[in-house]
Amino acid sequence: MKRLMTYCIGPETVVLCLAVATYWICARHNSGQGRDVDLLEKLVMALPFVIVPIVFATVFVPGARNGWWLGRAVGVTMVGMLVLAGRLISGFGMGAKGQDVAFMMVMIFGTIGVSLATAITGAMVLAEVRPGFAEWFRARWLLGSLLTFLAAVPIAATLGIIATVGVVIYAGVSAGIKR
Repeated sequence: MKRLMTYCIGPETVVLCLAVATYWICARHNSGQGRDVDLLEKLVMALPFVIVPIVFATVFVPGARNGWWLGRAVGVTMVGMLVLAGRLISGFGMGAKGQDVAFMMVMIFGTIGVSLATAITGAMVLAEVRPGFAEWFRARWLLGSLLTFLAAVPIAATLGIIATVGVVIYAGVSAGIKR
């Protein structure tokens, strides 16, 4: 039962629900001018701050605290965030309206958010899998919290490089196909 629940209320389901809502909003506000662009700009800036906490909150689903869940959460969040940002930014319309800066800001804030969430939930997963780590963390909660926070730095560097390389490869291939 736990395994079924982790897949029914997992990171993929959350991102899918957010994608449906995002595509619905973009379909209703697709003029590329005025209030529609203002709304889409606000949504694209709020995207990392909405999607990351909601997806990583699924760690509290029974049976979700394992490495498989953590990998799924990180992958689905990064890919979903970039896809949804692309969809929201496409609603800005043609011309210079800050599309490139909006996408870069989503990548930067998203990478920072995902790295912090990965460090925190990674410590939760490690405490679930290794009881010795959980006891050490309880005994040294201040040091453990500081080390968890510092662990987000190499995670952010790695995720940033992977996301940037992935976007560059995708953009290069799609530009080559369109010509």
